[in-house]
Amino acid sequence: MKVILSRKGMDSMSGGMASPILPDGTLLSLPIPDNTSNLQYKAVFYRGQSLQEIIHQLKPGFDFTKNAACHLDPDVYDEIQPKPAGWKPAFGQWGIPAEHLDKLKVDIGDIFLFYGMFKQTVQRPDGTLHFVKGAPIQHIMYGYMCIGEIEKLNQKYPWHPHNQNTKHENNRLYLPDEYATFHYDESLVLTQRGQKKRSLWQLPSFFAENDIEISWQGKNKPVLNNGFAVLNSVARGQEFVITAHTKKQEQNLYNWVESLIHIGTKPAEVCKMKPIITEIHNNDLKKGVFTNTQFIFFAESGAMGEPGSVMLITAGGSIFHCNYCFGDVSLNKLCRCIPVLKECNFNVLEDTIRISDEWKHEYLGAGNHLLIRNDIYDRFKEAISDAEYPEDIYLLWFDAAWDIIEKQNSSKLLFDMKTPEELLLLANKAILDSVPMTDEEEVEYDSAYGYDI
Repeated sequence: MKVILSRKGMDSMSGGMASPILPDGTLLSLPIPDNTSNLQYKAVFYRGQSLQEIIHQLKPGFDFTKNAACHLDPDVYDEIQPKPAGWKPAFGQWGIPAEHLDKLKVDIGDIFLFYGMFKQTVQRPDGTLHFVKGAPIQHIMYGYMCIGEIEKLNQKYPWHPHNQNTKHENNRLYLPDEYATFHYDESLVLTQRGQKKRSLWQLPSFFAENDIEISWQGKNKPVLNNGFAVLNSVARGQEFVITAHTKKQEQNLYNWVESLIHIGTKPAEVCKMKPIITEIHNNDLKKGVFTNTQFIFFAESGAMGEPGSVMLITAGGSIFHCNYCFGDVSLNKLCRCIPVLKECNFNVLEDTIRISDEWKHEYLGAGNHLLIRNDIYDRFKEAISDAEYPEDIYLLWFDAAWDIIEKQNSSKLLFDMKTPEELLLLANKAILDSVPMTDEEEVEYDSAYGYDI
């Protein structure tokens, strides 16, 4: 078995943008522009929305007057519509890349791993799709094809772009006996984590051994670094053929590909929630982000424990924490973002606690308070029924709250639980440790290293 890392989809030289990681984790590879094709972006639909609409949302300046038509290849997305009569998934190749595949004896039973440039997106409240500002652009594997048949140019599949253009040498179609597209998982990312150059790849350690090679790399060889094989991959080239020269390496390669396919094609997982606390700061306090909050823990400035602590748990399982005494969060701004806090009066000594009609209050002792939305309050009271004193509730409240939130989301998909505003905030917080290229750096880098279509 040979494995071919096959670079496809838009990049900075062809289309001028990355393909989107959709909010539900789908890796949607956008086909490159091709003015010799008779298939227009506006005529291709993904889940009811045309590729033209999707591209326009992500890159409003995309010039459809010059780039109206697209090169839909590989044609492997089952969700792409319309499907012509007799459709089969297919991948075409011609010219020098095809000669390269022939030279290395790529044949039936070998596997293409398709990869491209991808960037995380978020859906705004108005339904439009946007790239997450500052999110890194990475090389990510988005699908595979196990070769079942190789067809020379013919008219059996007239809709495929390689059957619409007959002037190229070595023109052929690869047809699968197995294929699929992937949902995002970190193990599908080729780009080494936490650095700017997306063609610097992080591969399994066995790639750094002498008895396995990747074609088209010239003098570039994978080097062992912190348990991974790091490869400074060449930018030119479309088909990088991986060949194992020993039985051991064949097995390593097979196991790697098998694990990628298993991870990439597993059904979208229902909620398997983890209580991860996200620290927020003053510039994170924006209107609409916390509207889905179900529990609010509030510590007075003189409370025992952590004075000034505020913790929010949303219906989607996001946990946010800040401190208005010892952090950079303004209590006034916090109250503007979460109006129920502004309406509250926590005068326990005088027994004059005032709270919004939509919420219930539990005193946790020593200046600590808990607000619970009305519609889940009965479930919360049942969960803490063993508590006799406020101090008991203080110890029990988080586990009880989390159990309620977890059960509420037990049948939901991971990306369906949170509001667009939550997802945007969490995505921005998640990428703070990465160092993405600026737009200018991306153009300069791709130009210098000769990215071709």
